[in-house]
Amino acid sequence: RAGRGIALDRRARATVWKAVEEFTAKLAADKKRTFLQLAQAAAGYAANRPTKPYRHVIIDEAQDLHESQWRMLRAIVDEQPNDMFIVGDGHQRIYDRRSSLSRVGINIRGRSKKLKINYRTTHEIMRWSMRLLGASEADGEYDDLDGDTERHDFAGYHSYRNGPEPVMSGHPSRDEQLDALAAQVVSWITDGVDEEAIGIAVRAKSSFPGIQQRLVANGVKVCELPADLPNELGVRLGTMHRMKGLEFERVALADIDDRSVPETRAVTDRSDDPSRHANDLRRELCLLYVAATRARDGLWVGWSGKPSRFLGAVIEG
Repeated sequence: RAGRGIALDRRARATVWKAVEEFTAKLAADKKRTFLQLAQAAAGYAANRPTKPYRHVIIDEAQDLHESQWRMLRAIVDEQPNDMFIVGDGHQRIYDRRSSLSRVGINIRGRSKKLKINYRTTHEIMRWSMRLLGASEADGEYDDLDGDTERHDFAGYHSYRNGPEPVMSGHPSRDEQLDALAAQVVSWITDGVDEEAIGIAVRAKSSFPGIQQRLVANGVKVCELPADLPNELGVRLGTMHRMKGLEFERVALADIDDRSVPETRAVTDRSDDPSRHANDLRRELCLLYVAATRARDGLWVGWSGKPSRFLGAVIEG
């Protein structure tokens, strides 16, 4: 399709469809379906019901839903005034799911509103995070959740709270970075911040062991975030993906170097597919933005060696 990256010729399309057919046939033989296939089937079932099961639907994290899921949501409630309440943020799109709401029968044109007041983070963290978003190849243009883009910048947002400026902490070696991270966490705890109110986010779990060892050596308990809610004491340590939906008084972002952020394996090579390359970079940038905005009152960002290319805008100030 147009806008979906490199065009496929007839032979390539035949190869792709053969792989898809084999996969779906294997699922059918095993009597299994993917979550998206279940959503599509549910949409078809609900669309044919004369009476819908719900009068109202509330949807959060709208930017991460797949088109099949949107079709299911549209099918379970009659189209009428006040039928759906949708909340989403194109800045926080960390999964490769893009769809147009109008294409699935959800009309938001002229009915949407941009929320401009931030109640979680301080003015300083919000300003830093919005400046970070300018590091993308889109130069501030982000998805409006209906197939178009709109420009976002700090001038359109406001926070009622103030605090210290985010701390940028670059080091020649990782050992020195970990020493600085431990010193910052100990300083927060000394100032009266509960360990459980401190979050440490990294791009990949491979960063966990060094951080855990250094914090424990400095007398700090560490709780690696599980799949569900944590029930252990200690500073919370998790990947940037795991931080989604959480918030902490203080947040430290570690290993934000150009080897780790963006993660090489998560970004398509530009020579293979320029469109996919740009989308992958933006998704990695949004992931860093999500991690940074988990902080309410204080943010520390550390790296060793060359800083992430995404930090250029905030390092330059």
